[in-house]
Amino acid sequence: MTIRVEVAPVLEKRLADRAHQNGTDVPGYVGGLIERDLDIKAKLDEILGPFRKQVAESGVTDEELDQLFDGARLKVNGARASR
Repeated sequence: MTIRVEVAPVLEKRLADRAHQNGTDVPGYVGGLIERDLDIKAKLDEILGPFRKQVAESGVTDEELDQLFDGARLKVNGARASR
């Protein structure tokens, strides 16, 4: 598949530099970025799938889930601050 993407000249230069640093050309570098992104998202979906299913089946609302995570975050940050 061929995809054409317009980027600003400053980004084009940075992209070419990064590709060179990684020992490849721009199309190879961008292709690798796309592959990694898709692979990471697939792995996250695989890992989080059971959790998402449990949450959906539990009937917990988004607000309740937010409160749960906010509380956990505050607890962890409080523990770090007291070290």
